[in-house]
Formats: sequence, structure tokens, C-alpha cells
Amino acid sequence: MGRLTKTMLLMLAIAVAGAASADLWRPHTRPRPLKGIPVRDYQSQPSSAKAETRSLIGLLLHRIDEPVVPVKIDGKLPARIRYFQLDRPKLVIDHCSIARVVLQIDETGNYKLNLRAEQNANFGKKDENGLPLSPKESDKFTEYLLRNQFFVRVRGLGLNPRAVEFPDLKPGAPVMFQIPQSAFWVQRAQPYHFERAGQQEDVRRYFDAVEVIEVEFWYR
Repeated sequence: MGRLTKTMLLMLAIAVAGAASADLWRPHTRPRPLKGIPVRDYQSQPSSAKAETRSLIGLLLHRIDEPVVPVKIDGKLPARIRYFQLDRPKLVIDHCSIARVVLQIDETGNYKLNLRAEQNANFGKKDENGLPLSPKESDKFTEYLLRNQFFVRVRGLGLNPRAVEFPDLKPGAPVMFQIPQSAFWVQRAQPYHFERAGQQEDVRRYFDAVEVIEVEFWYR
């Protein structure tokens, strides 16, 4: 290979390397953001603080006109049903809330959770004077938020005799079962009726041992 050929090959290699380097450092145009979206990278927000409360003592569900001795159906007694309601009307965190929380379980292990969720419930509403209602739950400005993701966790708790004997110590109660965490989206000023049903072995096993439920709620 002659000197001229080597020189040409070297120059070609330098040109190719220079072109590749220029392509790496060439500025690229950025698409124009949509109206109302800040010109910065998206960052996920941390979850809110959590609200937690317990229910009233669970009650067996029955009709007033039911006989004292249940009537067998196909030779079997109907499954007993116990239901739980919270000790307050609703759980509120900032502009998000859940209300009408009811959990029912039966002795075969079935469970059903029902609740009503709201985000910025007063958005678009007016008072008797025609003035916009302000969110009463929070002083934060949240009306621009179109939706939030809600999270709900429910645990069945057993009776703790120590809680009666030493109320000042506030001892914990044994967890008999825990329903899988529920996650769902709630739109602004659009009440959402959430329902979840399933079956769990621990619900059947500890049906008679569960005294109250504990509900944990947060949003993101």
C-alpha cells in the first residue's frame, strides 16, 4: 500500500470520526409543550399524609321479621353476615375525602367494601347568594387539580382485653385479616362510588373474632 493511499485512508477516518462527533454534539430541538403545562420535566409527587380511624363494633345483619331460629335452605343454615361502619361520617385529607364506608363479611369468607369518594367536592357549586363555594376541608388551593389517585386499606381487628384494662396505654389490637389495598382515580367534583368484593380465608377463619375494622386512607 502506497503512501498516498495511506494518507487518503487516514483523512477518510478523520472525516468519519469528525462527522460522528458533530452529530453527538449537534443541538436537538425540543417539542413545544402544550398550553398550561410547565416547561420542566415531570416529577411524581409524594403521597399525602394518612388518615386512619376505626369502626363501631360490628353488628350481625338480620331482618326484624326473621324468626329466632333461622330457617334452613336446602338443608343448610344461611351464612351469617356482619357489617362495620366508621365511627365518623367521613375521612378527610385536604381536598379529598371518603364517606359512607361499609364493610360486610360473612362466615364463608366473602367480603364486600363500599364507599363514596370525592375530590374538590365544592368545585363549581354556589351558595344561596350565588357566590362560589370554597373548599371547607382545606386551606390549600387545589381547584386546579383535575383528579387524584385514592388509596384505601382495611384491616379486621380482634378484641384486646388490655385496651379495657389499661386504656391509657392505648395497646394495639391483633390484626385478624387485611383486605388487599385498593387504588382508584377520582375526578374533580365527580363523586365516585367504589365497591370491591372478594373472598379470603382469614375472613372465614376469624369471622367470630373480629370486633372492629381499621380503615386507612391517603391520596397521591
